[in-house]
Amino acid sequence: MSKENMDNIAENAEESFEKVNEETAQTESAVNDTSENEPDVASILAGEADEDRDLLKEMKQKAKEEKRALKEKLKEEKRAAKEEKKKKKADDSDDINIVKDLISIFIYMLIVVILCLLIITFVGQRTTVNGDSMNPTLENGDNLWIDKLAYKIGEPERYDIVVFPEQDVFYIKRIVGLPGETVRIDEDGNLFINEQLMEDPYSQIRMTSAGDVGGDGIKLGEGEYFVLGDNRNNSHDSRDQNVVGNITKKRITGKAVFRLTPFSKFGKLKKAEQ
Repeated sequence: MSKENMDNIAENAEESFEKVNEETAQTESAVNDTSENEPDVASILAGEADEDRDLLKEMKQKAKEEKRALKEKLKEEKRAAKEEKKKKKADDSDDINIVKDLISIFIYMLIVVILCLLIITFVGQRTTVNGDSMNPTLENGDNLWIDKLAYKIGEPERYDIVVFPEQDVFYIKRIVGLPGETVRIDEDGNLFINEQLMEDPYSQIRMTSAGDVGGDGIKLGEGEYFVLGDNRNNSHDSRDQNVVGNITKKRITGKAVFRLTPFSKFGKLKKAEQ
């Protein structure tokens, strides 16, 4: 190896050594700079971590509050729904009760109407005295209750006050002659039944007209009754055979048993009146 080559190698080695020393110095400087800056980086990172924790805590608190608010809202909605359901149930119950009350009232009124119809048809009815033919026992305008069952279970008796229709008018008269009997009124106005003079306790007026039953009188057939008004001289009754005539049991509506008005005479018709 020549001296020149030896010198070149030494020079190159020296340059390499200087370069290594320079790089080493730069590295040490960089390391020192990094060591000096480490506290600042840690501090920044710590601060950011605290901020993240605070933010996370705030978010958790907010979420918790929202959850609580949502829970309260759901609870309130559930309570409102329950109240609405309860109110609707109460309204439905009220509607049902109203319907039940209406049905009950309707049934009650229907029963009353049916009972009234049954009573009027089969038991009794109210009638008003029209005229003076039954004075003084009954007066014009008296309201009477008629017993319709009396002759369904029994027979008409002498001196019963009976009601019967005639040409769309209801007559009120007293029975004096019974089926099979002969009724006669003489020229003096005396009443004879089977030729026996009858006392006339319900009229103090002397009859001035015998009508169609003078002379030999009239014999009543089976189921026929002879009726007179107590006001004998002001009464259309069985003496007029062409208008009223004898009446049959089937024609009799019922027996007058009760005076409704006037209230001063309210009550059952006395035996003396019947």
